[in-house]
Amino acid sequence: MEDFTKSLDCFEILFNTSFKKSIHDYNYSTMQSVKLFQWPFKSKDALFHVIFYATAFKDIKVFYNQIHFFSKSLSKYFPFNTLSYIKFLSIHTVFDPVNNSTNLNTTNIPNIGLTLNQPTERIEINANSLSSKLESIKINNISSEHNLIQVLKRNSLYSNRCLLVVLLPPQGDGGYENEFQKTSDDDFYFVATTCDGHWEQVIIRAMCKLMGLGDEYENTGQEYEKPERYIGKLFNHFHPNLLYSDTPNSSIPAADTKWGHLSNKIGFDFPIRRAPSHPGQADLSIPTHNFLPNNIELWEGGGGYRTHIYRSAHDCLMRRQIGNKNLPVREAVVPLCPVCAAYVQQQILAWGQENRVRSLEFRGFIQQL
Repeated sequence: MEDFTKSLDCFEILFNTSFKKSIHDYNYSTMQSVKLFQWPFKSKDALFHVIFYATAFKDIKVFYNQIHFFSKSLSKYFPFNTLSYIKFLSIHTVFDPVNNSTNLNTTNIPNIGLTLNQPTERIEINANSLSSKLESIKINNISSEHNLIQVLKRNSLYSNRCLLVVLLPPQGDGGYENEFQKTSDDDFYFVATTCDGHWEQVIIRAMCKLMGLGDEYENTGQEYEKPERYIGKLFNHFHPNLLYSDTPNSSIPAADTKWGHLSNKIGFDFPIRRAPSHPGQADLSIPTHNFLPNNIELWEGGGGYRTHIYRSAHDCLMRRQIGNKNLPVREAVVPLCPVCAAYVQQQILAWGQENRVRSLEFRGFIQQL
């Protein structure tokens, strides 16, 4: 085990991870008290925390090799590849022997209510069963004791971001994935994926979502044709990559958009690009190139709605949908569009400069460093 952790030193320096602490602090026999990480989180420790919950890995070394793969993939993905000198990410791991004693060869793990849905290629998880397991994972502090479920439920946009990833070994045949939305104060957002294809993009997309970027895909159904006005205004306020306009036009002046100053064209009007399927059906088309570098456009559809919400590129990682094989996340490399990449870059740079997490006004591109 000692020899294996030495190979992770370079990643620990780059992204402020805690692999060594994780390996040596686990009580594999009881899992009653685990020093997973210090509580409460401090903004100076990291902007973002990712907790990998191993499932169906028979060998802990195989699990850690996958974590190392994720770190290397993230360090090559724009804009994270321009920010490796900032220790913005802390990775934590949970390896429960009960969940990893056998291979996932029966398409289910009753211990956490996990099932692989082969027709949809989704991972289904019983939230109550998983929550019960997470409650048994204790996080010790000098003065108090908490469990992992308490940490995850306290996650919010304006605090340190904390993402749970239920990670499974490769399954072949395209693999499986899913995301689980936060619907109340009694639950939390998390994702699950097998290590197939570009599985790192499932996690990157989830991280970007918790940073404040909105979903850019569309849904089918009459209720998703257009949002109510108050919902549209919420999109404008909370998501820098989505624009709401209730005025039907063929174009929108650049000055009236969030991204006009990025186009470098004074007095320019963005022509609205609409999919042939609109407004009746969601656009599920996958272009050969999802955008032209540094080119800002105005495409109809986003936030689940087909009209009155606009995004800045035909395609983007935020337009792909975790758990929807019609808008695949793991099939090929999918970059963030220029607007999304610029926002993420600014969030990390602002945290690095000020050493604290705060809401940041979106101000456009920052040059690659």
